[in-house]
Amino acid sequence: MFSVKVLSQATLGRLYQRLNYPNHTRNLGHTRFSATSVCATRPNELWVADATYVPTEEGVRYLAIILDVFARRIVGWSMAARQGSELMVRVLQMALTRRQPNQVVHHSDHGSQYTSKHLLEVCERANVRVSMGSRG
Repeated sequence: MFSVKVLSQATLGRLYQRLNYPNHTRNLGHTRFSATSVCATRPNELWVADATYVPTEEGVRYLAIILDVFARRIVGWSMAARQGSELMVRVLQMALTRRQPNQVVHHSDHGSQYTSKHLLEVCERANVRVSMGSRG
């Protein structure tokens, strides 16, 4: 569907425009911060994670991404037929392999896929600090 080059150079807005969802980025995430209230002073300091569905000819697929806030680039991505913890682990492992951070904050919403024991164990082993937005 998309090449590695397209995804690695994409920002969320451009990716959703390619998917013909020009206004979809306004509805991403369930966290209570905006892009203007989040500050990172260097790459690999703060990553935000989210997932959305993409209708395809084969049915709905889930696209999960991790965005480096400082670089404003997608550093990890994956698609799957189900939105579960395995999808989120694959995305995180891709981002960790590609960027190799010393210590990074992984921010997401409180979805069950982000609070799963498996994902939290992967974060702990990789020295990734977990942050989640306010509930509600």
